[in-house]
Amino acid sequence: AVVSTQSSVCKQQERRMKFSLALSTVLLVGFVSGLPKDRSDQGSIRQVFGGIKDTITGSAIKNVNQLCTGTGGGTLVDSCPKPFEYCDTSASLSTRCRYRGFTWALIIGGPLVGVALIVVAIVLISRRFRGSSSG
Repeated sequence: AVVSTQSSVCKQQERRMKFSLALSTVLLVGFVSGLPKDRSDQGSIRQVFGGIKDTITGSAIKNVNQLCTGTGGGTLVDSCPKPFEYCDTSASLSTRCRYRGFTWALIIGGPLVGVALIVVAIVLISRRFRGSSSG
């Protein structure tokens, strides 16, 4: 009786795992494909392979568009937007525009400072309100 119970539990877990794998695959393909071209005149297999080809082509074009030209680590010649980015030439095959340190500080630190100021303002106002109502 114990062996059959363990066997049924294993079968249920296996079914759940297959279902979650199938669901994950469908969601992954759905999210990765974005808005594919209209391929309604093609067969379903050709639609899938066409969508995969479009995704790979789009990624390659995006990577080529991100390449920059620069010399000396971007100090002499630099094709990246100023003042927030510079051309990183440390890898000769994939020169990229990279954010400068102060840009990361603005991107991450700015909202954190804003939230901290809001919290401080709420605490000060609530203390002032409590202080005036008790007196």
